[in-house]
Amino acid sequence: MSPVARLQPGVVNEAESARARRRTQLTLLLRVAAALLVVWLLGRLLDVVWPASLSNAPGRTSYSYKADGYRGSLEFARALGHEAQPKRTSYGQMPASDAGALVMIDPLPVAELERTHEQRVDRSQAQALEQWLAAGGRVLATTPARSILRVSVFGADLELEPGAEDSSSPETVLDEFEGDDEFEGDAALAGGMPSTEWIEAQGELAWEPSVGGASERWSFPLGAGAQLAAPFLASEPGDFHFPSRGEAPPPPKLQVFSEPVPDSWEIVARLDGRPFVLLQHAGSGQAWLVASAWPFSNLALARHGTERFVARLLAEVSESDGRVLYFDEFGHGLWERGGWLFWLKKDVLLYPALGLGVLALLLLWRGSQRFGAPVADPEPARRAKEEFVLGLADVALRAGRHRAAARSLLATYQARLTEHGLDAASEPGWARLDPSRKRAGDSPSHFGLGELQALAREADALYQHQLAAAGVARGRSVPAAEPVSRAARVPSR
Repeated sequence: MSPVARLQPGVVNEAESARARRRTQLTLLLRVAAALLVVWLLGRLLDVVWPASLSNAPGRTSYSYKADGYRGSLEFARALGHEAQPKRTSYGQMPASDAGALVMIDPLPVAELERTHEQRVDRSQAQALEQWLAAGGRVLATTPARSILRVSVFGADLELEPGAEDSSSPETVLDEFEGDDEFEGDAALAGGMPSTEWIEAQGELAWEPSVGGASERWSFPLGAGAQLAAPFLASEPGDFHFPSRGEAPPPPKLQVFSEPVPDSWEIVARLDGRPFVLLQHAGSGQAWLVASAWPFSNLALARHGTERFVARLLAEVSESDGRVLYFDEFGHGLWERGGWLFWLKKDVLLYPALGLGVLALLLLWRGSQRFGAPVADPEPARRAKEEFVLGLADVALRAGRHRAAARSLLATYQARLTEHGLDAASEPGWARLDPSRKRAGDSPSHFGLGELQALAREADALYQHQLAAAGVARGRSVPAAEPVSRAARVPSR
């Protein structure tokens, strides 16, 4: 009996059962936490690698069906018979200069692409685009729209523009063309990009006589509808005030080019008398520049009469279906990823991948060999051993292997005589008990349970007699189940 543990002040004696229960609960908690972590990491991975749909991607793109998206321009170009498709590869991968035209509607500033979309537009890509343009390519581009949110407070419009404190104009890939003294060959977009300003627009658009003339009129959303066009139109009053009942909303403001425009640019269309569309012959190519992306938006095409303007521009740029129209999505951050190794370099997947790697290492370590001495196998209970022996004996009994059980019984008695230094062969009675010999009154093939029990009694009596003759203390009889169980492993003859 083990001594009772002494109680010491400040020492907590915890029962083994309570300690085991606490370990089980902790293990369960860790497994649940690990499962939740794996589910979260897989969710992040699937959201990035396999997005639900590009039409649900954030931002103003040619995949977006929202009011400020440009899907309408892409579908409108196809309806007019042009071959048009989105382009998500970088500017270093351009089609043949005489077979394609790049449509850059509302390109994002380079700084925003790097900050928000982890996409770097370096000088080599700008130079590749510049060379493609000078070799005969065509570009139709607009100035970037505003990243703005318009809200109404007590009936007064307020515009919230992130980064409005930065007074510098946003730079796109086209701004990288400026001042490149290292570029060899014909210069592209000479004279730099023209500046823009906001005017109160009336919607009178007129084409210059040099491109065939003609005019058209646009409408603009007012009031609550102006919130949908907030990236393109500014309609806030000059001084903040609460509008009175019946007061007309302020006229919308639209971007136009400031005058005078650089000498390298040709004015081809005016909005309310101000330059709105410019053209420059860059080497063997052409660059068309529009002051605002508003006419290409889904809202403007559907409700405000800009479809004739867009159709004419697309016909000019594509040379009447002679070129494929590639709608630039690389400039919107929807760039094509390049393999799983490339993904691991991105922050959006680097940490989930590292987390999965650490979790896999922990699982492998948990299933590996333990440190220290090997743990002994648990000893089975005595009751389990007895049940195993009885089970084997029962199987042998049901199989009717009585001769094999008799041989096993005799072998067990003879082995115990050998342990006492006695020779079982010196006693002729053991040969007489051999079950393979025919006994008086038995049929040649019959040896049943009754014969086995009689043989067991005779063998035990002979065993005790031989021990007594040798002066050895009375021996232990062989249990009835033991020879029967051993008989299950001895084939009958």
